[in-house]
Amino acid sequence: MKKAIAIMKKDFQEIKRNMQVLGVIILMPIIFGLVYPLIIFFLAPAIIAESPESLYYLINLFSGFFLIMAIIIPTVIASDSFAGEKERKTIEALLAAPVSDSELFLGKVLVSFLPAVLLTYLSTTIYCILINLGLQKFVLPNLEFVFILILVPLFALLGVEVTVFISVRVKGFREAQQLAGAIIVPVLIIIVLNAFNISIFVFPWNILLLGGLIAADIGLYGLAIKKFGRENIITKI
Repeated sequence: MKKAIAIMKKDFQEIKRNMQVLGVIILMPIIFGLVYPLIIFFLAPAIIAESPESLYYLINLFSGFFLIMAIIIPTVIASDSFAGEKERKTIEALLAAPVSDSELFLGKVLVSFLPAVLLTYLSTTIYCILINLGLQKFVLPNLEFVFILILVPLFALLGVEVTVFISVRVKGFREAQQLAGAIIVPVLIIIVLNAFNISIFVFPWNILLLGGLIAADIGLYGLAIKKFGRENIITKI
């Protein structure tokens, strides 16, 4: 575990020097945590005058957007952490390090997973506080929002795992990022369904979604470790 943490710390230093990755990490919490509540407050007077229920519909709609954040941040970081090593020509030294494949993989996962989950939870906290203060009543978190919070780490891990498969095959950061971006499509489908009042954040669909994500994360994690083996990476350099 210590070696995995050391790899994670090393990758954090690389992230600090990559403005493209750092920009996403900084901008996403600002947009989701601050801009979305401001949009709601700007539209609130007109919405309340027309239909008060529409305001809560908009709040719940924006709440689902946090799953997009939970996917985008880990895929961007993981693309740099995995494929970026090839682009910077540092992958050979990393593969020669005295660590096991599982420790190496775990360190790469942690550097992508932890910031995504922490920043998403930070943004959701700010979002809830601002919404409640702005409306002067307790609105969030409701049951659907709590379920979204439960899904955040599952979607974040899924984003990392998918990016691993892609990064092993491609040669650079941008190519990996573009291909990994396809993982956002299922989240967009969920949000579109929610926009048409077809919510899968309620029983029994939420249980099916939760079980499916857990099964996918567990299954893909084992496959991703095998795919990330040194022999597979060396043949793709």
